[in-house]
Amino acid sequence: MPHHVFNRSKTILSEIGGVKKVIILGATYKPNIDDIRESPVMELVELFKQDPNFDVCIYDPHIASHELLCTDLEEAVSGGHLIILGVNHDEFAKINFSKLQPLMAQANIFDTRNFYDRSALIAAGFNSYLLGA
Repeated sequence: MPHHVFNRSKTILSEIGGVKKVIILGATYKPNIDDIRESPVMELVELFKQDPNFDVCIYDPHIASHELLCTDLEEAVSGGHLIILGVNHDEFAKINFSKLQPLMAQANIFDTRNFYDRSALIAAGFNSYLLGA
């Protein structure tokens, strides 16, 4: 699955030149825990790290430390091109996407968990993508 998400992300951002900033929401093995061991999202992070066309950061309130961890969501999305929902932590249901949209260079969200109301994301100014669609 990480390779599919990575390739789909590249397609979503294919028309943007230069280095693209990707923000991954949630990197743990499953929602609402702090364990990143054997997390498929961490494999996705590695794919982005290895590609010089991408700058990647992780926002996950359950992780205490990681070299790519951003601890402030607004700072993480600032200048970003794509938000990927990797893990659907409860906290992520409360994100105000209308507040985040103006901070981004290009407001795209790839909801890999079908967690968000797509019409609400579009109303907030995002291009919304689903894993199976």
